[in-house]
Amino acid sequence: MGLKCDDETNHHKIPILDFTSIEDLKEGSDGWNQLCDQVREASEKVGCFQVVYNDQVPDVLRQEMAIAIKELFDLPEETKQKNTSPKPYYGYLSKSEVVPLYESFGIDDAPSLAGAQAFTDLMWPAGHPTFCYGAMKYYDENVEGTEHILRVMKYEAPSSNDGEAIGLTPHTDKGVLTILYQDEVVQGLQVLSDEGHWIGVSPMKGIFTIFIGEALKAWSNGRLVAARHRVIMSGKKKRYSYALFATPKEGTIVEVPLEMVDKEHPLMFRPFNFMDFLYYFYANHTSDNTLETYAGVLKNVSAEMGSVPHLGLPVVAFCKEDLKPGTPEWNSVKNQVMQALQEHGAFEAVYNKVSSELSDDLYCGLKDLFDLPIETKRRITCKRIYNSYLKFPICESMGIEDAHLLENAQSFTNTLWPEGNPNMCETLNSFAKKITELDEMVRRMVLEGFGVEKYCDEHFESTFTSLRINKYEAPNTNEGILAFNPHTDESVVTILHQTQVRGLQVQSKDGEWFNVKLSPNSFLVMAGDIFLAFVNGRLHSPYHRVIMRGTEDRYSAVLFSVPKVGCEVRTREELIDKEHPQQYKPFDYDKYLDFICANDAPVVKSPLRVFCGL
Repeated sequence: MGLKCDDETNHHKIPILDFTSIEDLKEGSDGWNQLCDQVREASEKVGCFQVVYNDQVPDVLRQEMAIAIKELFDLPEETKQKNTSPKPYYGYLSKSEVVPLYESFGIDDAPSLAGAQAFTDLMWPAGHPTFCYGAMKYYDENVEGTEHILRVMKYEAPSSNDGEAIGLTPHTDKGVLTILYQDEVVQGLQVLSDEGHWIGVSPMKGIFTIFIGEALKAWSNGRLVAARHRVIMSGKKKRYSYALFATPKEGTIVEVPLEMVDKEHPLMFRPFNFMDFLYYFYANHTSDNTLETYAGVLKNVSAEMGSVPHLGLPVVAFCKEDLKPGTPEWNSVKNQVMQALQEHGAFEAVYNKVSSELSDDLYCGLKDLFDLPIETKRRITCKRIYNSYLKFPICESMGIEDAHLLENAQSFTNTLWPEGNPNMCETLNSFAKKITELDEMVRRMVLEGFGVEKYCDEHFESTFTSLRINKYEAPNTNEGILAFNPHTDESVVTILHQTQVRGLQVQSKDGEWFNVKLSPNSFLVMAGDIFLAFVNGRLHSPYHRVIMRGTEDRYSAVLFSVPKVGCEVRTREELIDKEHPQQYKPFDYDKYLDFICANDAPVVKSPLRVFCGL
């Protein structure tokens, strides 16, 4: 699984700085300036460093913390669940399918005695003064503009004595700074170097590990690095650690100072509300580069929209009235669809069943819909987060499951307009019906093309559709703004319709980005990761993104066909042979979504292959 470090002895590559004489250091002195240079260099190159600080933390205090933490995790589950917070990642995090070995507590305002006391009173109504005093004294600091959360963490030993397991998936911290103290016996922490190697960080007595967070990275205009790190568990022992997270206070705007911007360091990030950023990450951490997606100023990707060529995708016409399976017309279109999806992963579908009047009604209605108050739009919720209302910096969206069913369209519009909106209901329902017909034709053609049409009924019964409607706000600048990060879709098939405001780009197999400009009666059809697995990788699932510029808002409506809850995705045996060995293990679709959400990693080509590739 690639869990081992490239070199287990590489822990010395993480800089170790001596803070033992910090009380003797005076601001402006040679010793102070030398230490500042070391901290800056480590933060710029690695994004983390270790600190020798054992004189400041007595052995007795560390021992008391270790005992108290073990007592804390031994409490009943119903007691631990009392540690809640309205803020994401602030309360108790229990074990999950994605990280089954990990659980942790968050203690708000732990540096203050009141904050520590509130937590201990909640966990131990009869009181636990040792735990309270230890946390308060250990983190006796307060920085203006930030708040602190102390998180105590426990990692179970893997079930297999000889194997390794992910304790915590690769991630960067989102706040300003993290100060971590590890169990002095059980190893597990690894940091990703700038060369792409995982470096083991060995625990040592009196040594703290400091991580730069994404808020500080943004404030420094990208000059500092937010180190990506993970925890890999092995052996028979449990692992405990605790970390202080310094984060901007609620309402704080993270903004790059003018002093951080020059010709060599052009502005990388727009000002943003930190807590909104944290909520965005919580709702949408499928994003590969969360900070860049949320607040990045896109430079040198497409300095002018015209500098990016238009993609000459194959155009396939679905206009004939007698387009029935088995007819010459059907077979002709099927061959075009197969060739396009194998070579490009996408094509432009000319489909005249969606009239210009229906299209106009849809986008007129979407403008009214997205003008509703945000508290109204937030009524749209779903177990699968992608169908809930999501608000990004310049994009907002929401979804409707099986919108081609009238009762589902009515439920959606009645949620937004309790008094009813029959026109919008009819428009959404009619549009979804037409596009669902196109989706089913494309999928049936592909199954026929690979000679597995006998699975059509089973395939359609195991899937449903999601109609996702999107609005991208005009950035009012000619500079390209990355509105949606490069990604492949976790769908079977994706069918997209958009207004005539440009912004969508698709990446070719050669890695070049192309603008996609569709005519008013055309749709972009793309193969998703699930179809890729079903046909044993014989189709291409293309990366695509949205880049906004100018003064016009962009609207789109996208139909995704996806597996139902509990359905297993597996390659059909007929598509496995000597020339095409099996590429993917069978997998549960919702677990794949969990994997995508849990891995806030750099752009990884084919997350499907990482998850279940053979």
